[in-house]
Amino acid sequence: MRANIADALAVDAKTVRILTGQVGGSFGMKAMVFPEYICLLHASRALGRPVKWTDERSGSFVSDGHGRAADLTAELALDADGTFLAVRLTSFANMGAFLAPFGPFMGTANAVKNLQGMYRTPHMEVSTKCVFTNTTQITAYRGAGRPEGNYYMERLIDTAAAEMGIDRLALRRRNQIRPQDFPYRAASAATYDCGDFAALTKHALELADGKSGASARALAIRGVVHLTSQEDDVKIPKDKKLAAYTQILKGNLNADQKRLVLSGIATVDDPDAIDLASNLLSDPDVQTEAEQAVIATCKYMAGPHPAKVRTALNKVIAESKSEDNRKAAQNALDLMKK
Repeated sequence: MRANIADALAVDAKTVRILTGQVGGSFGMKAMVFPEYICLLHASRALGRPVKWTDERSGSFVSDGHGRAADLTAELALDADGTFLAVRLTSFANMGAFLAPFGPFMGTANAVKNLQGMYRTPHMEVSTKCVFTNTTQITAYRGAGRPEGNYYMERLIDTAAAEMGIDRLALRRRNQIRPQDFPYRAASAATYDCGDFAALTKHALELADGKSGASARALAIRGVVHLTSQEDDVKIPKDKKLAAYTQILKGNLNADQKRLVLSGIATVDDPDAIDLASNLLSDPDVQTEAEQAVIATCKYMAGPHPAKVRTALNKVIAESKSEDNRKAAQNALDLMKK
């Protein structure tokens, strides 16, 4: 930063003194010289006195460097047995309105270094065009292209597994770099010196199936329910909401996780939401919550789908063990008659 500031001010770097306090994280973004710095220094020099400026949070959001923005196509070539042959990435990387020091590296060098991940991939092509736009500048921030590179490959593997009818974990294991391959010379020209990726995968699966996995699944479900039940901030089509809930319910959920999903279903004003909630009425662990979700969704649909609503509410009235739920269902029926 000192050298860049000195260059902008046309002074010797030895005359520039920079003090940093509690920097915290996001070093890539904080290492660059922002336009405001140069304006402040010119003002100080013109006035002959110190100038203090503190950025506000709202200004920081729209002026600090952003971490990533790319439009890309990723391709993975495999043989008939599912062995990786080559990977290709073709992308446009947004640089923003002006070029930050680290701007070009995320979509170019760091994509190359991280695209292969932990897999034996003999050939690689990364073709990136860096383009200027009217957005905030892009710079190193939270991973600086590394998470994206890994994500591209993992997403490609999931897609390839689905298209070839191969279990996605089996496909990963089949192509992982093996302990006997080290030192491994990657197509990116990097040399891997060590690693036991098979053992790491096994350990990750054990965590996913244990208590840690249950906590992670609960957190993920809570996130989906929160996102899909927003009224104003996020507009998600009803069919997309129901598709998300349907997919989650296919998993091996515990009672708390089912309750989370039911709380989301209760916010969807769609006739299929009634059916989705009704499917859990026979589950003793969540029968009460399923009845409440049915009643809630029926209130949305009483006008356009009266027959379906009456059938669902009468089922709750006839089979519910909760007096409160029976009363609520009866009240909903009574309102339909008025």
